[in-house]
Amino acid sequence: MNARNWVVLSVFLLGMAGAVGGQTAGDTSEDFETNDFSQFAWVRAGDADWSTTSQERYGGAYSARSGAIADNERSRLQVTLDCVTGTITFHRKVSSESGFDLLTFCIDGVEQGKWSGQRDWAEVSFPVTEGARLFEWTYSKDGSASEGQDAAWIDDIVFPARSQMAESSLVYEGADGRLVYATYANEGQTNSVNVIPDFSHCGYMGGGVAIPDVPVVTTLSPQNGDDTQMIQDAINYVSFLSPDADGFRGAVLLTAGRYQVSRSLTMTVGGVVLRGQGQDVLGTVLEATDAYGYDVIRVNGDGGYSEQGRTIRLITSSYIPVGAYSFAVAGSSGYSVGDWIIVQRTPNQLWINELGMGQYGWRTDSYRLMYERYVVDITGNTITIDSPLVEVIENKYGGGRIFKSHPLSRPAQCGVEDLRIESTYASDTDESHPWNAVVLEDVEDCWVRRVTGQYFAGSCVNVESDSTRVTVEDCAYLDPKSEITGGRRGAFAISAEAYPNTNHILFQRCYAAYARHSYLTGCRVPGPSVFVDCYGYNCWLDSGPHHRWATGTLYDNVRDSKQLHVQNRGASGTGHGWGGAQQVLWNCQAGSLICEAPKGGMNFAIGCSGKRNNGLWVDEPDGWWEHLGQPVSPRSLYYKQLEDRLGLAAVENVTMLEQRSAGIWPDLADWAGCYTFQSRPIESDTPADKLLEVGSDAVFEVVPLTGATILEYQWYEVSAGSYIPTGNDAETLTIVNMQATDKGREFFCRVITDKGPFYSRNAAICHVDYNLRLVEDFEAMSGSPDGKIATGVSGGMWDTQSERTGNVGVTGRDYSQVLAYCGHSGGSSRGAMVSGFTNPIRNDEVGVLFFRLMFPPSFGPANHYMGITELNLNLDPDAMDASACHKANVVAGLGVLSAASNAANGLVDMDVVTTDETATVLASITHSQWYNVWIVADNATDTYDLYLSPTEGPGTPIPDRPLAEDLIGEGLAFGKGTSWSLRGTMFFTEPTTGATKFVNIDDIYWSAP
Repeated sequence: MNARNWVVLSVFLLGMAGAVGGQTAGDTSEDFETNDFSQFAWVRAGDADWSTTSQERYGGAYSARSGAIADNERSRLQVTLDCVTGTITFHRKVSSESGFDLLTFCIDGVEQGKWSGQRDWAEVSFPVTEGARLFEWTYSKDGSASEGQDAAWIDDIVFPARSQMAESSLVYEGADGRLVYATYANEGQTNSVNVIPDFSHCGYMGGGVAIPDVPVVTTLSPQNGDDTQMIQDAINYVSFLSPDADGFRGAVLLTAGRYQVSRSLTMTVGGVVLRGQGQDVLGTVLEATDAYGYDVIRVNGDGGYSEQGRTIRLITSSYIPVGAYSFAVAGSSGYSVGDWIIVQRTPNQLWINELGMGQYGWRTDSYRLMYERYVVDITGNTITIDSPLVEVIENKYGGGRIFKSHPLSRPAQCGVEDLRIESTYASDTDESHPWNAVVLEDVEDCWVRRVTGQYFAGSCVNVESDSTRVTVEDCAYLDPKSEITGGRRGAFAISAEAYPNTNHILFQRCYAAYARHSYLTGCRVPGPSVFVDCYGYNCWLDSGPHHRWATGTLYDNVRDSKQLHVQNRGASGTGHGWGGAQQVLWNCQAGSLICEAPKGGMNFAIGCSGKRNNGLWVDEPDGWWEHLGQPVSPRSLYYKQLEDRLGLAAVENVTMLEQRSAGIWPDLADWAGCYTFQSRPIESDTPADKLLEVGSDAVFEVVPLTGATILEYQWYEVSAGSYIPTGNDAETLTIVNMQATDKGREFFCRVITDKGPFYSRNAAICHVDYNLRLVEDFEAMSGSPDGKIATGVSGGMWDTQSERTGNVGVTGRDYSQVLAYCGHSGGSSRGAMVSGFTNPIRNDEVGVLFFRLMFPPSFGPANHYMGITELNLNLDPDAMDASACHKANVVAGLGVLSAASNAANGLVDMDVVTTDETATVLASITHSQWYNVWIVADNATDTYDLYLSPTEGPGTPIPDRPLAEDLIGEGLAFGKGTSWSLRGTMFFTEPTTGATKFVNIDDIYWSAP
């Protein structure tokens, strides 16, 4: 390939200096007068960095100059800022080969301007809309020749004002950059002495310590048949080896391939690591084969605290607030600095009575939560511990005590990593199959990383009783198979069923799809516990403290598509009662948010986005709400607390660069557990699709990013759900002499880096250009769209058939503005059309319509039609009249039929049919589910292909093109033959016999040659 080592200078500010700390909006200009890139946290890399120079400048003493690059190279400068609506202005100069060597400026990847030749300094300005915007300057060269100075310069950049991040009144950055903690009073109390605790002690080795890469001592490959005993024997072998000075015995490496596992693999001795070669389907896959409910991997010891006699000391402090490190006891004799102790709260019946939990069977002896701590100071009878308390201990509610425990037999320094674990199953609701992928119980200083669990009824990772200082990171829970009811589909869980003492657990960078509860704690989990930078997709129910009193949990930048609830769950389930106290929701997002406060405790929702709701079971007081809908600084409370305690190096030990600069929800959504989660090693838009040109070669190419360590390129063709190796270990794959039969062939590159496998985007040989252009996303529209110009770049105007009844309009839903329309019980059909596109699909052309579709619950009965039309509003501004609002005018599209006879429990089954209703192409699509719809129309043959796939909804990235597995109708005949160009799209509902709810449409895109 041509040498294209991109020179990338990027900084992701998003209103703050980084993920760990905040930065108030300061100067919004960059004039490079510091003679370096210190004005912002610029990152420079590559063969030819941008630099500051005094040789050419517009004002002042310095400007920025592109790097000295060769032919077919680029020098790129980027900055992402969270801005308000406004204008970006800068001065630019170019000295280059005219028309070929270019300075290009883009916002969010969309070209705004480009310049070449000999151009002196000039000021340019471009509009900017509110939000996080990527500003990008690129100097690029073609394959030959140079003229002038062969460079570009920029100077005096003035950005739109940066959006201020809010600050919590309870935790905020002081003048020295460290967090300041203000006090608060618990519900029903007036003494303002509590503070939000420091959660940074959670995780492996107490937080801030990088997980080690333990040397391999034995290597296995899959055999024919059951591999369970072979793997267990290898684990046992390593378990008998002597540990090194750090407690490590060695790793068992399972090379890539599929291993059959018919019962639990157990690790009971410290210092042993079970490692694969990637969590992707082409990596190391453990197939859990037997049809009963076992845990595939168990790491466990013998737990249960046992009091050392004569070490029990009653706590004499009358009130120990949340966040406290010190308290008084009835005599400190027998205790020393460095002692491992248990701080135990001993609640009385008054506590249970005032919470109202007696009706659910709560007993005082069952809620004696135990908090493991180390003594760091003793002054008289005052004990100081290493990690703060996350629960009030007060005399009124029974006080507490401390004691020493006899040593536990807990394995330490054990790890499970780089594996994909799949459960066998007989059906989507089957429950006679393996339950959990990985369970840790009675362990300390252990980890699970880079593990994907698929098809399990229970969890991907469950950390159970007697466990402390555990990190679970870069793990994913996919495609669970079970009934959807209690006790199932808890993707990432912390529990303490046997002993209420699980503490200092960290989950970070995890992904869950179709879980019932994505991120949760079970009963009597003392904490502290942290979930940070986690993502939940298409969840059934809520994340949060599930039942029976968890304390001290931080949900930090957790995104749940459904709910994030902290509440009194009352008689829910088996009588869950209060989920927990001292639960902190920090910069989280969910469809529904509940945050209530128990008497004598407090819960917090700070900087969160979503709909604020009241509790579902019991009317309780509100918790502490701040800045609903507005993120606060610092972006991550956990990472900032870690930085304050141990320094920035500790944060760097446990995070990715992207986390230290911005949120990573989009990255988690793209990853979805399919490969090793890592910083992208290749350009995101490579390899690119290739248009089918019979007789020509198709060359697919991945372009590595500067700084990535790539060990191997593995090319695969995707065929009928299988991956077929093809090509060589190279950055390019060539398909020679394309033929018509090559249409639709699809390829990707499995890029092996020093961090593990990474998958490129899929690229295909296409017969149509999927270069989509926005028609309408409704974000700049409100009310009726009738008569309005479409806000995208494809042109077009809106018309509706609803002027008198108001059955069509734009409304807010699922974090977005969407088109909503419904049928009418009398009169004509109701709907909307946008037409008159500047790039129609002519008679000899193939074009594409994309949009998103959702039917709410309790929908129907009605018939709905949508798709491409030949009607042209440029010729008739009122074309969407009663006669035109008819299925015959949907030339290529789909109908969705819902009949009252299909109704069950208020939900309606809906069948997708062709617009002429001659064929059903898909039965029973789901209510409340967003779908991506692709219509690929061949106006030469009057046929079209129809694709439909579930999606999370508006705001998620638009796919590059439809996938082969999403094809539901191929070569379908147009609803009517046409000799006209296709110029628009229409959506409508026929007259109904009863009330219906609104159909939702969003993100309309169009592509034509």
